[in-house]
Amino acid sequence: MKLRAIVKTSVVSVVDQAWLGAVGFAVGLAFIRHAEKSEYAYYSMLYAAMLLVQAIHNALVLAPMTTLVPGQSRQVQRLFLSATTVVQYRYAIWLAATTTALVAGFGLIVDTTYLRLVDLTAFAVATWAYMAREYYRAMLFIHGKVEDVFQVDFSYGIVYLAGLATAYLMSSVSTGTVLVANGIAGVVSLGWSRRLLGTPSAVSTGESAQVARELWRCGRWSLPSVVVSWVYANAYIYLSATLFGAAVVADLQAGRLLLVPLGMTVLAWSNVMRPRTSEWFDHRNLALIMRVMRFSLIGLVMMCIAYVGCLYLSFPLIRTALMGARYQNVDTHILYWGLYFLASGIRAVGTVCMLSGREGYQPLYYYGWSALLVSILLTFALEPTLGIFSALAALICAEVVLAALIWWLGWPGMVRARSNSEGR
Repeated sequence: MKLRAIVKTSVVSVVDQAWLGAVGFAVGLAFIRHAEKSEYAYYSMLYAAMLLVQAIHNALVLAPMTTLVPGQSRQVQRLFLSATTVVQYRYAIWLAATTTALVAGFGLIVDTTYLRLVDLTAFAVATWAYMAREYYRAMLFIHGKVEDVFQVDFSYGIVYLAGLATAYLMSSVSTGTVLVANGIAGVVSLGWSRRLLGTPSAVSTGESAQVARELWRCGRWSLPSVVVSWVYANAYIYLSATLFGAAVVADLQAGRLLLVPLGMTVLAWSNVMRPRTSEWFDHRNLALIMRVMRFSLIGLVMMCIAYVGCLYLSFPLIRTALMGARYQNVDTHILYWGLYFLASGIRAVGTVCMLSGREGYQPLYYYGWSALLVSILLTFALEPTLGIFSALAALICAEVVLAALIWWLGWPGMVRARSNSEGR
């Protein structure tokens, strides 16, 4: 794949993620403008749980699938992906049901104030649809159909916004109504994805079991690392709620909301590059990988500095137009979140490199534990000095540590190992 084609698909993917970011921004803004801070905090905690389930599903299916498929012939790819489809549906159903039960149990033990049946039902459906939708998006990315991904995400966004608008008109913007809209949108986009990809080939129970074993052999190291990564990336929500209350969580999420375009851009880039780097690494084209990575890192740093600077300078206008009187102290959050997304982006580029080969999964597992330890220890160590910003500062430090480990140890080690294997 030529560099020009990579840039083209990257631009389409960025537009796609910008659309999804706009939808997410609309959801956050609806909570900020039309719901209590405690309701926004409650939604944030449930959404973080949904992200954990998706991370586990990604580790079990998506990440190993993206690593294993590019080097295979078309016939083998078709059979492998058909079997993977069966496997991922089983995982998605089991994960959605288990997580919903855990959320309900946690709510009964800790606080039943916000434990509502409609929320739990909507959470289960939205979580299942989220995993299934992400699987089919990954399939489309593997086949290089970035424009089709945008079609799927556009249909998802339109239905989601329609549901959000209905909740607004009924003056019932809440966690339950937003999750219902999310679930319906996910099911609709899932149907559109299946239409674009066509009916998968029939596979036997033995074939699906064999593929499940292959996915597990590759993904078993990724599974602990993504759980660890989720903990250090989302623990601030629960720690802040415990230490400082729901209002602080709402302020943190409001500040993060304004920086979401940065994260979505990096995610768009990762979606395009993951299959490409796996293919290049399989063909031992390390020079091309490094050239693309250098170009990506330079663009990322420039984008972060420009975006955060403009956002910080224009925040007084943004606060007046969008935030309202209840969110007056979000400007400092912007600077912290800007540093986080810069460090996270640099780490994400390195993670794409690491996941281009089987050799990268095990080191990422150990690096993730190191980052988690840094995050937890610094959260409590910085709390007397930084107060409500301690969890966020610890999160930034964890990302810096993880990025340093990947770029100074992980990726160079993979390059040396591959170079040594070529020499033998």
